[in-house]
Amino acid sequence: MALHRIVAPLTLLLLLAGCASMPLSSMVQLAAMGREGLERVDPAQVRVRLSVSQGYEIDVSRARLRLSVTAPRGASRDVDLSLELIERSRLERSNGLLRRATPQTTYLLRLTPQSAAELAALRQSLATRERGTQRSFSVSVPFSSRPAQAASVTLWADLKLSADGAWIALLDAAELRFNSRS
Repeated sequence: MALHRIVAPLTLLLLLAGCASMPLSSMVQLAAMGREGLERVDPAQVRVRLSVSQGYEIDVSRARLRLSVTAPRGASRDVDLSLELIERSRLERSNGLLRRATPQTTYLLRLTPQSAAELAALRQSLATRERGTQRSFSVSVPFSSRPAQAASVTLWADLKLSADGAWIALLDAAELRFNSRS
């Protein structure tokens, strides 16, 4: 019975990690931040790195980092944080195990001053939240241009919460399919 209580949640976590294209190691990294982890984040050091297949352009002015905070017995709060471009470059990223690396366009982004202030204010309110509060990050990545008749794009999204911290993969070579009407 005790083994079942461990294996079932672990199996579900592995399935969710595979479906969401978020590596299990990233889920573990974010969970390991602990209750006070996010409260110590300096908004000025938060970075988002987005990589897309060549031929696609990200609309940086509409890209967002979303932070969702859900308390066990309280209201949830979602905050969309706007981003600004630091650097745009070309590099090669792996498309997965046993696949050849392909050229990508990579955008290095930071929070806008207004969003940094918003995260700082939210960070202070998080310090008073009850134990068991869940925090999650996601990204919204609109495209400003894409090749004609494009059916899908491969996207990588990484998050860094401190200047000396490691990149946390939010999406790892996720294939996004476009609606045939768009």
